[in-house]
Amino acid sequence: AGGMTVNTINVSGNSKVTVENVTVYGPKGTGADAGAAVASRDTAAVTIKSGNFSGGVLNTLSGASKNNIVVTGGTYDQNPGEFCEDRYAPAYDSAKGTWTVVEAAASVTGADNVRAYYPTVADAVKATDNGETLYVTKGDANDMPDPPVRYGSVIGTPVFSIPFLGYF
Repeated sequence: AGGMTVNTINVSGNSKVTVENVTVYGPKGTGADAGAAVASRDTAAVTIKSGNFSGGVLNTLSGASKNNIVVTGGTYDQNPGEFCEDRYAPAYDSAKGTWTVVEAAASVTGADNVRAYYPTVADAVKATDNGETLYVTKGDANDMPDPPVRYGSVIGTPVFSIPFLGYF
């Protein structure tokens, strides 16, 4: 689907659909998926790359499982975070009341070894426990910062430091 406005996208069976550059308005229902703008059933797979999506009371996206719908872009009236592909995260725009899916700028791996992705390094830092120290580094040749490292995960003891090394 692409370049149009539609009321709902429903995909079922073994279908594989890529959604780009569309505006989708789900019906403003009240049931669990009565208002979904995009719904995937059975083993159908939907990949959303871009577009604007507005759902009903309870959801904008509805899939039989998280793997049925994969989001790498688009703007949504409800948080699409559970459907974001790894390395992507929803960024909330409080002025518009919408979430836009962007490539993540940072990730944090918790004690349970579950990695969460964030649109900005600041969001990743906010998501950590209060008072916890994180180290954020970025290699010169890398576009994105490395995943933040918790203070307690650092092995070793600093022996010396050279201020501003690498700034010249």
